[in-house]
Amino acid sequence: MRRLFALPVVLVAGLLVTIGLAVPASAHTSLVGIDPAEGSTVAAGDAITLSFSEALLTIGAEVTVTDSAGVATKLEVTFPTTTSAQVVLPAVAGGNLTAAWRVVAGDGHPVEGTLAYVADAPVKTSPPSSVSSSPNPTASAGGGTSPAASAPPGSETLSSATPSAAPPASTGGSSGANVAALMLVFGGALLAAIIAIIAAKRRR
Repeated sequence: MRRLFALPVVLVAGLLVTIGLAVPASAHTSLVGIDPAEGSTVAAGDAITLSFSEALLTIGAEVTVTDSAGVATKLEVTFPTTTSAQVVLPAVAGGNLTAAWRVVAGDGHPVEGTLAYVADAPVKTSPPSSVSSSPNPTASAGGGTSPAASAPPGSETLSSATPSAAPPASTGGSSGANVAALMLVFGGALLAAIIAIIAAKRRR
């Protein structure tokens, strides 16, 4: 009879010991919330917040992100509340992003894990193209500008017209000189003829 009574007592004691060992194990701090959710698209400046079931220690926390180019960056961890840890994403290459985290629970137990996200690469803006001012085709070789280039704004620029041909020089002067020369020749000849006639009369 005593043996039959002792058997249930042993079984109950063993069960209580098993439950007592299981309770502390299940009471370890665990991750209960992730914002934004794993698999979301994130960008530089976004904050990732991890919430836990128990209070955390503010020492020993680490978060490292690795982008699609394989570049790993260690981030500064802050604690918005006693049960949450937070990091702010830097600029990373677009594509798959892995965040490896580690925190220390209030009982000194480390808790760690990894999260997967998709990084949205920042939009690259092309620098403004510099407009090179072409040299003024109307500028003179000496550095001066043509009248058309120096015309005040709003005035119409007249197209350069071909200069009209100069009027032919008057021939009146040359014809008058020719007449005077003919008269001089004719007068000389007439004077020579008169002298010859007078000389002939004297000889007679």
